Amino acid sequence: MSCPPDQLAAGQGRLAPRAMDRLMRPASIAVVGASEDAGRIGGRPVRYLLEAGFAGRILPVNPKRPRVQGLVAYPAIPDLPAGTDLAIIALPAGPSVSAVRDCAAAGIGAAILFGADFAEAGPVGQALQAELSDIAAQAGIALLGPNCLGACNPAHRLYATFSSLFDHGFPPGGNVAIASQSGGFGSHLAKLCLDRGVRLGPWMTTGNEAGLDVGQCIGWMAEQPEVAVILAYLEGVRERASLVDGLAAARAAGKPVLVMKAGVSDVGAAAARSHTAALAGSDRVFEGMLAGLGAQRLPTAEAMADAAYVLQRAGPLRGRRLGAVTISGAAGVQIADAAAAHGLVMPALPEPAQARLRALIPFAGTRNPVDITAQAFNRLDVVRENLETMLEAGQCDALVAFFTMTAGSPALAPALTEALAGLPQRHGVPICLCILADASIGRGYEEAGFLVFGDLHRAVAALAVAARAGQAAAAALPPPCPAGPEVARALARHDGTEASAKAVLRALGIAVPRGEVTRDAREAAAAAARIGAPVALKLHSALVDHKSELGGVVLGLATPQAVREAAQTMRARLSPGLFQGFLVEEMVPAGVELILGLHHDPVLGPVLMMGLGGFHAELYADVAFRLAPTSPSQVLDALRGLRGHAVFAGFRGAPAADLEAVAQIAARLSALFVARGREITGLEINPLRALPPGQGAVACDAVLHLAARGER
Repeated sequence: MSCPPDQLAAGQGRLAPRAMDRLMRPASIAVVGASEDAGRIGGRPVRYLLEAGFAGRILPVNPKRPRVQGLVAYPAIPDLPAGTDLAIIALPAGPSVSAVRDCAAAGIGAAILFGADFAEAGPVGQALQAELSDIAAQAGIALLGPNCLGACNPAHRLYATFSSLFDHGFPPGGNVAIASQSGGFGSHLAKLCLDRGVRLGPWMTTGNEAGLDVGQCIGWMAEQPEVAVILAYLEGVRERASLVDGLAAARAAGKPVLVMKAGVSDVGAAAARSHTAALAGSDRVFEGMLAGLGAQRLPTAEAMADAAYVLQRAGPLRGRRLGAVTISGAAGVQIADAAAAHGLVMPALPEPAQARLRALIPFAGTRNPVDITAQAFNRLDVVRENLETMLEAGQCDALVAFFTMTAGSPALAPALTEALAGLPQRHGVPICLCILADASIGRGYEEAGFLVFGDLHRAVAALAVAARAGQAAAAALPPPCPAGPEVARALARHDGTEASAKAVLRALGIAVPRGEVTRDAREAAAAAARIGAPVALKLHSALVDHKSELGGVVLGLATPQAVREAAQTMRARLSPGLFQGFLVEEMVPAGVELILGLHHDPVLGPVLMMGLGGFHAELYADVAFRLAPTSPSQVLDALRGLRGHAVFAGFRGAPAADLEAVAQIAARLSALFVARGREITGLEINPLRALPPGQGAVACDAVLHLAARGER
């Protein structure tokens, strides 16, 4: 089978837009295994398409019936009209493979496979799935599944699914798209969103991902003008490149991506493998990948639906400043706590604004949160003036108003809606009403332009997601790879020792301590005299990465004689097989110690780790990850997100750290790691000592591992 030129994009085997359009905007749909019973897997898609008013041709395939649900049926796939766009295949595993082969021969450009018993079911199923993948790839078929619930595109009246989600009707369409590896959970998430008032757009479930994966679906959604927000559910990452490309495309298009990923715990990861044969990968690395690409990970489906609701109605926030007005002091405290927990700030109102509020309600708390108490509802014009004053002060990017059941009163709601009308639109700031009310009253507030939540904690969490989405500007490009001839020569000479690893760093322009490699105690003392006390004495060996654990490091030696004696003691204590000499280095001035590490994640590829260094690295594991290569700005974001980030600004009188220098070093190393990834298997600097701002950073210790020459 040859691949039609219009089906594959050149160079990467990536499905071209035409193939995806045949899947999500088909003009004709064959339902293979179509059933007269509208409740069966093969019957429900036919019913959905008929009831939803799909405008194209619906072509049931059933060798035993001349008609299915009133439509003319075809005996087999080869009997279908030429040019059929999409085949929905509701057959068991073995016949499904044959059906996809027939689709390829017939020129059908897209297929959805409902059947299970593929890779998730053991070796036989894995072989069937591999065959399925080969057929789809060679023919350029946009394939969803197997073991999936299909797809829908409300704007096109496409409901190519057997999910019971649509048994009670079809949504009108919207700009929030969903891509999910799990069909069942994807349906659950969609239902929560619909119940939350979110208007859904394209919905795609990928199942075992023999063809399309979630990353490709995200990439397609990012290119659709009608999509503004993308929700994704993952149990693992099958193709790093497609997921990274999809997230990058969404970021470039300014479309927030909210991700929920299962498989965090050992039990959860095992369940994910059995469910969709997914690889769980490193969870912390996954978090770093999302952060680096501007996506956000959320913990629950409810949080996803809440955030989608806010983003759809208000869009990303301009900043992270939150204002709050309440009729309960307790609620104000809780809003402030929730804001701090989610990274929002609550600036105090300027004194003129506070004075104006006190003039309106003398007993009000006016700083922010503003407590107007329930008595304010005796005069709704005063309630409006309070909100108006806060908005005019220009100190908030979103406003939460906790009015609880008071605003939900059927007697009060219409008058309050009228009193507050136009505030969100005129000021361009979303106003979230935290109220307890019947659904009809809540809809009335929504129609007036307000966000409505019953729980203030969920409201603040969702607003925080919108704030982070607003700050996820396009990432700065990583620096070019600095691997010039000096670096190539240093890599070629690397012998596994710290000294030769530092020679590579020096060739990259990274500062390392002045030092000399010596053969014995006498030479070490002479080197110390040349370098100038105090010095560090280290074991020189290609066989030991962590020398201090073996007593192979002595710091702060003040005289050549002290160096000689320390060298003799170290030599006597260490195994002769480990000893290759001594490394004598100048002592580096005090500073903040960090760790930088580069390794190849088995799922997500080259990864940069960074965090607090020295013994803190293992004791506290306060580290962050980003995919390599990365930019200095992303390194800074990651470091400032560490639990111990306060140390970088100077803690308890200690000097601040030159984080800009650290960021440049980390970005440069990440670029080298990607460029020479087949050669470099791992690199670690611990500690990297950051000196005060403007003075740079020095790599005090370094470990560099290279692949065997035959593997490069």
